[in-house]
Amino acid sequence: MRKPEPLKIKLFDLLLKINVYEQNRFMKFVRSPYFNETNELVDLLDFYLPFFKKEKPILLTKEQVWKAVFPKKQYNDIKFRRFNSDLSKLAEQFLAQITFEKYPSKASNHLLHIINERDIDKLFHTAQKSAINAQQKWQYRNADFHYQQYKLEIELHSLAEKKERTTQNILPAVESLDIFYLSEKLRLYCTLLTYKNVMNVEDEILFINEIMEYLKNNDFTNIPAINIYYLGVLTLLEPQKEENYYQFYNLLAQHSVRFPPEEARNLYIIAQNFCIKKVNAGETNFLKELLKLYKELINNKLIFKDSLNDPEVLSPWTYKNIITVSLRVGELDWALEFIENFKNHIPETFRQNAYIYNLSKYHFYLKNYDEVISLLINVDYQGVFYMLDAKSLLLKTYYETGEDAPLTSLMDSFKVLLNRKKTVSANYRKIYKNLIKFTKKLRTVRDGGKLSVETLEKQLEAEKQVADISWLREKIAELKISSAKE
Repeated sequence: MRKPEPLKIKLFDLLLKINVYEQNRFMKFVRSPYFNETNELVDLLDFYLPFFKKEKPILLTKEQVWKAVFPKKQYNDIKFRRFNSDLSKLAEQFLAQITFEKYPSKASNHLLHIINERDIDKLFHTAQKSAINAQQKWQYRNADFHYQQYKLEIELHSLAEKKERTTQNILPAVESLDIFYLSEKLRLYCTLLTYKNVMNVEDEILFINEIMEYLKNNDFTNIPAINIYYLGVLTLLEPQKEENYYQFYNLLAQHSVRFPPEEARNLYIIAQNFCIKKVNAGETNFLKELLKLYKELINNKLIFKDSLNDPEVLSPWTYKNIITVSLRVGELDWALEFIENFKNHIPETFRQNAYIYNLSKYHFYLKNYDEVISLLINVDYQGVFYMLDAKSLLLKTYYETGEDAPLTSLMDSFKVLLNRKKTVSANYRKIYKNLIKFTKKLRTVRDGGKLSVETLEKQLEAEKQVADISWLREKIAELKISSAKE
């Protein structure tokens, strides 16, 4: 007998985007007669909420839900659809309300505008004072801050002009608008340049060359929202000029707290991508710079991604990247400490896989190969990329230990897996197949086959699209030393 499928209603997508505290507030919102006068909506939401608090799907038909909520009424499909639609609209209103409450400065500006528009003279002074105080208390100084400052100056000008014709607040409004325009334009340009690294993007931004030339000849060091993105653009446009990166990094370290967490993370990504490009170009000294960036993200708690119920959730791929970099620069003790201290921040679905793989990688660097094999051999990886990296790590371990039979078996099964896994892109399929191919050749050279180590080295450098190419280069270098001694 087929299991019933989860009930699919638009409202559910909205409820999944709010946490338990907000779900309780939403119930109060729906109970309020100001927003809702339909009792059936309260009853229906009362039935739905326990499922979302426990994160369980509703494995019931529409008729079964109706019977549970309205046992004395005959099922009416039109009414059921309307009730759910009305609840969805209330949820949208609720999301708008909590967003409004999140930014006191925006709320104060709106109130000031309404008071100004309706000529409520007795509230002018207190509303004005409240708006100015809320703006000054705003902890961030990103483009949005300057836009709200512009709106505040406009409202203050309108209030002043009610008494007499005046230019009061006009110049501050223009200045705030210019800062907003320049900083937001540069932020979007950084985003476009970042995408150009991975996508074919030909679109250009109007006046961007003129803006860059203007900023080059004018001093904006006292405005982080402009200065940091200007240097970010230079870092992306001129990767050969390392001084741009170091100036950008120094500003980032100093002013990242002036930006909302997500925006600060994106700024750090610009710095990380610069370091990664340098490392890929063979400048491995930038690995230490990359680890320094990661450590700053950890210390500032910017390493965590936003989550509804847990503000400190760590992506399993970020976890892996940090450990990989720390191992490559030789900070093994720090890597182990990070593995253990941060494993519980990974979402439960990926936690065990991520922990075992990265602990295995740590032991691989220590040459504890038996420990690597015992950790990896029985793991069922859910995430495809963790699975591919785990197979690669096991393949390298078998080579290091000289276990030819398991190595041959793994290479064959790995190749079959790559052919069958449709979720693996053509590019990833290629680089992992090349790892298998060159590991076979590596073993042939090691075992005294006809292929020379020099020929293998030339073939590897000609191909380059190979997973774990640095490990292969290391093994080839060892074979060259070994053959020179003979």
